[in-house]
This record gives sequence, structure tokens and C-alpha cells, in this order.
Amino acid sequence: MKKRFILLYLIIFIFSASLVNSTIVFNNDFKNYNIGSVAEVDGYIESNQDVRRSTFWLYLECQNSIYQRFLPETIEVRANIRQIFSKDVTLLGKGQCNFKATFNGETQTSQKFDITDSLKGNMFLNKKSFKLGEVLQIDGDVLYLDNSKVNGVGIFSLLQKDSSEIYLADTFNVEDGSLLFESSLENLPPGSYDVIVESYDSYGNENRFNLGAIDISDKLSASTSIEENDYLPGGSIGINIKINENPTRQYTVNLEMDDQATEQNFDGSDFSYLMKTKENAKSGQHSVNIKITDDYGNYYEGSMDFNIVPVPKNLEIGFDAQKEYLPEDKVDISATIYDQADDLYEEGVINLKILDTKKNEKISTQINSGDYYNLELEKYIAPGSYTVTADGSNFHKEATFNVKELVKIDAYYEGNRLKIINEGNVEIRDSFLVYLDNNAITNFNLDIKPKESKTYDLRQFIKENKVYDLKIRFRDQDINVGQALITDDRSFSTKITGAVIGGGDFVIYALLLLIVVLIILFLFYRPKRMKIERERKDGYKEGQQKLRISRDEKIARAGKKGKEMNKDEVRDFRESIMKRMKE
Repeated sequence: MKKRFILLYLIIFIFSASLVNSTIVFNNDFKNYNIGSVAEVDGYIESNQDVRRSTFWLYLECQNSIYQRFLPETIEVRANIRQIFSKDVTLLGKGQCNFKATFNGETQTSQKFDITDSLKGNMFLNKKSFKLGEVLQIDGDVLYLDNSKVNGVGIFSLLQKDSSEIYLADTFNVEDGSLLFESSLENLPPGSYDVIVESYDSYGNENRFNLGAIDISDKLSASTSIEENDYLPGGSIGINIKINENPTRQYTVNLEMDDQATEQNFDGSDFSYLMKTKENAKSGQHSVNIKITDDYGNYYEGSMDFNIVPVPKNLEIGFDAQKEYLPEDKVDISATIYDQADDLYEEGVINLKILDTKKNEKISTQINSGDYYNLELEKYIAPGSYTVTADGSNFHKEATFNVKELVKIDAYYEGNRLKIINEGNVEIRDSFLVYLDNNAITNFNLDIKPKESKTYDLRQFIKENKVYDLKIRFRDQDINVGQALITDDRSFSTKITGAVIGGGDFVIYALLLLIVVLIILFLFYRPKRMKIERERKDGYKEGQQKLRISRDEKIARAGKKGKEMNKDEVRDFRESIMKRMKE
């Protein structure tokens, strides 16, 4: 037993010694990086045996997934001699990451480190309180996590406090980590603002620096009004403005309505202006935006709402994606009244009619503007052009859709007969081929109207009663009828007639010849036989006549004698009559 264990250990030792074991070691103490930073990856590979040529792969894993794969190297390693590797790699991942290296079937991962897109910096404002027209100045620096200088761009934003609405925005460059930005504070509403500076580099590193709040003083007070609330398209809106401050200044007013804008100058405290709406202005609520400034940049901004009354201008009929349909399709018919802006006129009611191919009214209904009427076409609807008429809001419109011809048949076997049904919408005059057990047996003519069915007898085409796989071919299309039990239950005479009509082999032709011969014999012997029969009947009638005459004469004679005939006389009389008949 011990010898067996010793032998097993020896085998395991020899096998283990024959394996090539490689070790990968990272030397770096990795720190945190920005995206796009260059990391130095150093280490070595050691193997217990020579590795002639094998590929060294280096990966960047972030969040447990491979994010980057760096170009591989082919490395030779000698037994028990460290092979140094060193790479400078640009990091494009983000999050908690590590390096992974593979060589000769061995894999090693480095310690974890963070890659972030956050920049750092120091920035300063020249002051905290401003009047309109003064210059705001920002200076400072922007750095990476390793204190290297950033080259990129910055965005300056002035946000009104508590609303986060941007009132002023501009861009600037960051060069060698330094920034210097200036902006004149003009045409801004007075109030308190947050100064925000955002910095970005080309790798997507960024930071948002809130430099605190500033106050901008001076404001312009004004009252505005419009003459009415509702206007028709193309109408003129009366705008009135009153300045509530020093009326000796020069003012500029900017009016904006939809995509129209105008700028007007005025002196004093009162201003009135007519602003014309467009003929195709959208219905509903609109706004006139008003912006007033004075010579010093004092600022007023407001808006006034008014309503455009919809006016119907057009009626359209629409269909779904197609205008040609097959029987049993659904036709979605829309009828819509549009207003002056080509928007839906919701108040419209439309009388909708559908006329058939002969212009006879098929359907009459009423729908609201913008709604659909779902028309379901009948199974056997006639092909051709159908007309849709729509009337509403003093508009009339017509459109057509087409029902295509459908040539379609169906087949089934019932009552020992093949039944063909016209499932299309046109009359079919054609033929079809019948297959039994995939053998073509015969062609049948097909003359059939829509929804009509025809019956066909297949009994004469079978050689035995059994279940057949039945199908037909119509216009290069196979219709599988399925399994059909076909039984030849015709009478003998019907089979002969059917065989003669159908033709096909020697027996059939022999039967045909026999029938012809019998007909000829019948026609040849019939006149002679009729003559003999006629003569026989005439002789019989004549004998009966003679018999009656002789009997009458005999009775007359007996009456004269006053006595009856005896038996001998009767016998003589009968023999005389029979002799006459033979003559």
C-alpha cells in the first residue's frame, strides 16, 4: 500500500515539474487619475521554464468590465529570469478601475484605483456688487488631480438666483491652467445672480465652480396693456406702454410675437403701437413679449397674452397608408377641417358618404373633424373605384379609393365530391389540375362567379376505393385539399358510360365496338320482324271476323228450324272454321 502512495506522489511530482508556470507582477502603486491622464504601468514576468514567444496583453478594467485593450507585445521569457515590461498608457475609462495582464495562460490584476472626470481650480471675482454697464472680471487656474495644468475651454453663466435661469453666457479659453474672463453687465434685469464657471478639457474632464452671488441694481418700471383679448387671423393688436419713471429719457421697446419682431424708439412716458397678426396665425393663445430699455441699460421685460379665433379654411379627406384595398380589408377614412394655420378645426362636423362603383350611395354617416370612419370591406365586394364625399363648414371634398380584383378559390371534399368555391370578387373562367397522391389525373374547366360553388366528380379517375391525398393546382398555386375518401359507387351502366366517355384502354374500345354492332343489328332486323308481326295480327283479326259471321249464320239457321244444334253439328262447324283459318 505504501509503495502505491509513493508511486502516486512521484507521478504527481514529475507531472507538476513538467508544467510551465508564469508569474506576472505589477510594481506600481497606482493613484487616482483624470480621464486622459497617462499612467506608467511597470512590472515583470517570471517563468519556471523558457517561454519562446508568447503574447503579453494589457487591459484596463473599469466597473468589472474591460474598457480598454492596449496593443499586445510578443515576449520571450527565459526560465527564472525576470522579463521587465513598462508601458505608458492613456486612460479613457471612468470609475473604479484596475489593470489586468495576461501572458502564456496566466492572468494577474493590479490594485484598484479611481479614474475621475473632475477637475480642480481656484477662481476669484473682482467684486460682489455691480451696476449696469460695469465689468465683471474672473481670474484663476484650473488643474488636474496631479496638479498638471489644463488646456481647454470655460463657460461663464450668470444665473438669476432661485430661478436658475441663465441671463448671460459666454465662453473663454483655459491655457496652461490659467483663465482670465471679463464681461460687461448690460441689459440685465436687476437682482441677485449666481456666477457659474464651467471648465472642460478634450477628454471630457470637467468641473462646475460656483463663485457665489452678485447683486445688480437699477430697474425700469413700466405698465403694459392690449386693447382686446380675442382677434381674428390678420387682425391688428393695440399695444399700450406707460413708463412709470422719469419721462425725459429715450426708450427702446422690442416687441416679439410668434416669429415677428419689431424695435421702436420713443420719448416720454407713453407709447402705443399696432402689431398685425399673420393671416395663418395658429389658433389659441399667443403672447406679445415686451422688452424696454433706456439709455443707461435699465431694463423692463414682460408679456401679454391674447387669443386667435380659429377660422375654417380647408377640408381634406385622407386614407391610411394605401389607397388600394382587397376584399375584407379595413379602410380608415379621415375627414378633417383645417383652420387658417392648417391645424385641426375641432368645432367642425362633417357629413361623410361612400358611393359604390356605380355612384350609388353605400354609406352615409356623420363624424367630427379629425375623426376616422372605419370601413370594413365586404368579402365579395365588387372591384373598382369607390368615391368618398365630405361636406362640412361650407366645404365639399371628394376622394376615391380602389378595390382591387381578387382571384381566389378554395376547395374541399364532401359527399364523395370535390367542391370548388370562388372566394374572390371577380368571375373566373379558367381551369384547374387535380392531383391524387401527387399524381396529376385530369384538368377541369372552371366557370364560376363570386361566392358560387361548383361540384366535380372524381370517381371515374380512381382504380380503387381509398383515402387519397387530394390537391389542386390553380394558376401555378397549389391548394392542399387534404385527405379525401373517394369511393366509386356508380352503377354498372354508369361505369361503362363513364369508361366510354373517359376512354383509355382496350376493354373500353371493345365495349364501344360491341354496342355499335348491336345497334346496327337492331336497326337491320327490326323492319322484317315488324312486318311479320303486323301480318300475324291482321290474320288473327280476319279469322275472328269470319268466325263471328259463320256463328251468326248458324244461329240464324237454327232459329228457322226451331231447334238447337246438336254436338255433331257444333264439331263440324268448328272444324270448318279452323280449316278456313288455315287457308
